[in-house]
Amino acid sequence: MYPVYLGILWLCAKILMSSQTNATDFVGILTGDDNLTVFADGRLVGYDDSWSAARWFTFPIETKVIAVSVYNLPGHIGGFLGVFSNGVATDGTWKCKEILIRPDDGWEQTNFNDSTWPHAYVRHDNSDPLGFHPVLGIPLDVHWISAANHNAVRFICRRHFTEEEKCSNSSKLHCSVFRFPASALLS
Repeated sequence: MYPVYLGILWLCAKILMSSQTNATDFVGILTGDDNLTVFADGRLVGYDDSWSAARWFTFPIETKVIAVSVYNLPGHIGGFLGVFSNGVATDGTWKCKEILIRPDDGWEQTNFNDSTWPHAYVRHDNSDPLGFHPVLGIPLDVHWISAANHNAVRFICRRHFTEEEKCSNSSKLHCSVFRFPASALLS
């Protein structure tokens, strides 16, 4: 049975900085299937344990590398999905690798050498092509990424930010279109 869609809802948000956020910081709206741990230049930024609901993370404007660890329940397809206020999104520019994490590997550090890592495997977009509901807060045209083995139990993704990306306006207007099934509106 297919969901019945009652229409389209446009959501637009001006990203405003709180009193705890510097005007030069940027934000990311991120999620990982099933659990996500986020680092910026080797510092822990936070966690997300609900793949179906994205979480906002704040990053200093001078961030050089964002590294994430995704834990996926065995036997399921995992992925990483996100968009940043400086215009960066999950795509093929990220590097992702299935990996066994050891305490001193240093994969989250800025100076970690990921030059031999493959680029991310770009999967479906957030528009619900496989029968899952889109993750709210992330535009529909942003893609899930993963290691080549999308059944990997643990994988790491990393991305180096260019000087231009670091200096991009961090208060852009973002608009997204979401289709809501009738059942979501009636509950």
